[in-house]
Amino acid sequence: MFTPIVINLLNDVGSIFLVRVGNQLKVIEKVHYEDILESKIVRLFQAFIKDKMDQLFITSEHFAIDIDKLLFQLNLNVRYIKMEGNTSGYLSGRTIYINNNHSINNTRFSIARELGRYLFKNTDLMRDSNDNSLKNLHEMIYESDVNKFSVDLLMPKKQIEALVYNFYEVNNINLSSGLSEKERKKLLNLI
Repeated sequence: MFTPIVINLLNDVGSIFLVRVGNQLKVIEKVHYEDILESKIVRLFQAFIKDKMDQLFITSEHFAIDIDKLLFQLNLNVRYIKMEGNTSGYLSGRTIYINNNHSINNTRFSIARELGRYLFKNTDLMRDSNDNSLKNLHEMIYESDVNKFSVDLLMPKKQIEALVYNFYEVNNINLSSGLSEKERKKLLNLI
């Protein structure tokens, strides 16, 4: 495993990826989702598109996880419709319905959440119970799992760490300059 780092060069090269492997930095053109996403998310996708995982990657020009590409690979559709109340979206079969009144950020999260529902529902990860008290608990856990999936998909920890590292590098911030571990964590939380 490696941590991708985006470095913007001010010459004809443009943006490139540098990855730290041990003490060395290597230049690469793309980083596959398998190297960025949590292993649990990778396993969920592999259950459906194992032979297409090599087509899923980020580049310095396209740094965000491409939800549309994932939907295409899974043969899922998105329809934007008017919805009442606070409903942001729902899944029906192979179609994700999204509230067309919501912001782009809310829309991306809603699509990722419904994508998570689809994957969980179709990989035996959805808990089922006939006991009503357990059913409510399982539903709460399921919703929590789906929301965590959405966050981890849209903001992979390794990708966020790379952005923070790049921020430190570009701004010449040295966190090892006399700060205690507690102070470093506090500073990281502020960023």
